[in-house]
Amino acid sequence: MTYIQYSDHIKLCLYLRKEPKGEFKEFYDFLTELWKDMVFSVNNDHNGQDIIILHKGKDFYMEQNLKNGHLRCDWYRVWSFFQSTKGMEYTETQVFIQSMMEEHLKCKALTPRIDDLQSIVVDGRTSQMQGTNTLVLSGMMKVS
Repeated sequence: MTYIQYSDHIKLCLYLRKEPKGEFKEFYDFLTELWKDMVFSVNNDHNGQDIIILHKGKDFYMEQNLKNGHLRCDWYRVWSFFQSTKGMEYTETQVFIQSMMEEHLKCKALTPRIDDLQSIVVDGRTSQMQGTNTLVLSGMMKVS
């Protein structure tokens, strides 16, 4: 399922005042819970670059670097639902998360990518993560 298919179905359900069903409901329940009580904080990273941090309390979900376009996602709280739970392919997961972030952050992002579960891609180099389970989706973005 693509994000556009999901979004169109949910908009139609809301318009008709009907509950989503089947796989659409599973996505709807997950994404509703994901965005519920989500806090968007603007901060600076260790290089002084502006970042948007999406979190609930001390629980990290995503982080978007506004200068270099990197989007970090928590594997267990975000990425695993799409790839492990729903069986989506790597590229499908990328496109779904990219589209979702474009809609929720009102920005335009290029195709994101991840390296693997234990390392992150920073400026074309792979760096080891230290005890975290975040993934980096790289792509340029423009805030509208």
